[in-house]
Amino acid sequence: MKLRQLKGKPTDISHELAISVTSNIIALLIGRRLTEHETDKLQLSVNYSDVAFIYMGPSNPTTIVPALRNVCEVFKIAGYNKAMKIIRHFSAFIKEEINRHKTSPLLQDTPDFINSYLDKISEISRSNKQNQGFSEEMLQGTLNILFLASSDTMFSSLGWLFRLMCKHKDIQHKVYAELTEVLGKDGKARYEERDKIPYTFAVIMEAQRYGSNVPLSGNRLAFDDIPINGYIIPKGSEITANLWALHHDPAYWEKPEEFRSERF
Repeated sequence: MKLRQLKGKPTDISHELAISVTSNIIALLIGRRLTEHETDKLQLSVNYSDVAFIYMGPSNPTTIVPALRNVCEVFKIAGYNKAMKIIRHFSAFIKEEINRHKTSPLLQDTPDFINSYLDKISEISRSNKQNQGFSEEMLQGTLNILFLASSDTMFSSLGWLFRLMCKHKDIQHKVYAELTEVLGKDGKARYEERDKIPYTFAVIMEAQRYGSNVPLSGNRLAFDDIPINGYIIPKGSEITANLWALHHDPAYWEKPEEFRSERF
């Protein structure tokens, strides 16, 4: 509604996009939608996503030497005291939702991730099996990681899509026409029905290639010596794939610097 009220005037939709993405991801993780009286929790989640990537990223010195976080927090270096406060509040919010699943009759029967994990903990406890790494502490950490991994990539992907559609109005109009024809103005698109909207899906795929919002993959470990093109990647080596290079390699993509939905 806020965007409609602008009637086409230029605006920065970053905040509205972050709120929308965060709201949907949180609902998926905790099994319920935050109410209009819980906007503080929604904003907390947005803030957590922002500070976690700045202060807990893989290249941050405090990630390499975690003890530095305490020093930076105590001496209020580079805003660490404020960042850690947000991180603790978000962790408390997630813990509160886990406890809510154990006590609320409305949530106890909800088929969601938290209940599935809690059921697994109970199953292991009843069978007297070894813990196998399942605990409420691990559940909390997993929810934190799932939120961070999904929120940033979703926000980046949608950001690229919106920018590309603004630049390529002809493609935007074709996508709108296809969605309106197949789904109607108030219809909902489902992934399993993507074959009904091939052009829209092709645009999404090309936006993923063109934007490459995750330029480098996460680190992987070689369990054995791996021969590739006459070279040997030794066992125990950490491997990082250059996804941006793969998506922009002219050997596979003609004029990779151009946005072309017909590639897919």
